[in-house]
Amino acid sequence: MSNSSKISSEEVVEYLKENPDFFNLNPESLNQINLKHESGDAISLIEKQIIELRKSSDQANKHLIQILENAKRNEKLFMLSREIILGLLASSTIDDTVNELESYFINSFNTDACKVIFFSEDEKRFGKERVTSPDLATDLFRDQFKDKDIIQGGISPEISNFVFGAKAQIQEAAICKLECSTVTGIFAIGSKSLGRYSSEKDNLFLLFIVSALSKFIDRIILSKSYAKGNK
Repeated sequence: MSNSSKISSEEVVEYLKENPDFFNLNPESLNQINLKHESGDAISLIEKQIIELRKSSDQANKHLIQILENAKRNEKLFMLSREIILGLLASSTIDDTVNELESYFINSFNTDACKVIFFSEDEKRFGKERVTSPDLATDLFRDQFKDKDIIQGGISPEISNFVFGAKAQIQEAAICKLECSTVTGIFAIGSKSLGRYSSEKDNLFLLFIVSALSKFIDRIILSKSYAKGNK
């Protein structure tokens, strides 16, 4: 047979798919099949099929385990989200709201540091330890948040000291912009070691919590009783 008329591997595979009984009708052709094990030894077609079935089974089992692990993780995140939201619902002031969330992340997530910072001069409304100059914050975070709502990974000593304080010794963090309509600011969690909040980590849960927190802050600030008490 000339090279020009040589049948391709794809054509052989397609033919066998269309004719699954080929080897039953042509059993002598099995003697011409040359199969090799990974060890290099020759094996029978049945042995080869068993090996491939085992590989397929192993892959299916790994996929099933991954699905179950993801389901378990999602269930855990749902329960944690539920606890956080219920805690925020019970808070009536910004101080209570922020303390509730910071304490929860430190105690339940074993976060090394958790901070909510408002870019405002209003110490009476937000607390002296929770406010910073809007101009200073804008200069520091303008480029960081230029095209994203969250910073993840290693952070500079300047940002670490600004957000968490020098004593915290935070090397890596996830820092989110608040979505409030009444005030700008950030929510940040930090780690003293690298690898926990890297940019490869999923951030959907964190963004959801920040979105919820922002809504609660807006609700408190816009409430008539809160506004009157902070005039």
